[in-house]
Amino acid sequence: LDSFIRETLRLTEHVIGLPHVVLKDFTFSNELQVPKGRVINIFSDDVHQDESLQGPNPKSFEPFRHVNANVPATKVSKNYIIFGGGKHACPGRHLAVNEIKFFMHNIILKYNFRTESGKIEEPKRLGPIKRPSDSGIIFESRKLI
Repeated sequence: LDSFIRETLRLTEHVIGLPHVVLKDFTFSNELQVPKGRVINIFSDDVHQDESLQGPNPKSFEPFRHVNANVPATKVSKNYIIFGGGKHACPGRHLAVNEIKFFMHNIILKYNFRTESGKIEEPKRLGPIKRPSDSGIIFESRKLI
């Protein structure tokens, strides 16, 4: 379940985030300069969809991608920044993932679900922002034995 959640969050989280204030003037190797005091953000797709960090087919959903790594969905690392990183990692990430697990458990146990169109659609993009599908999700109560 942790692998599934980790993979879902990796592909669907906010694409621009983790703002930081530049503490001193910095010049990149290509001569791009970032002045002290500037706020910068990370484009997380550069991390979450990089083949050298995620393995083969980083843009495809592979629910078992993280099974062999045996890491919880809450573990932050250089290749998984959904909850930030280092000493500034989100302190509520454990609660958030437990809520996701509780929600998934109840949905799977109590409902059959499908999309209105019967297809799983790729999210549309508007620049760096992913927009959810226009197709709704239909939930039908399961008959519990």
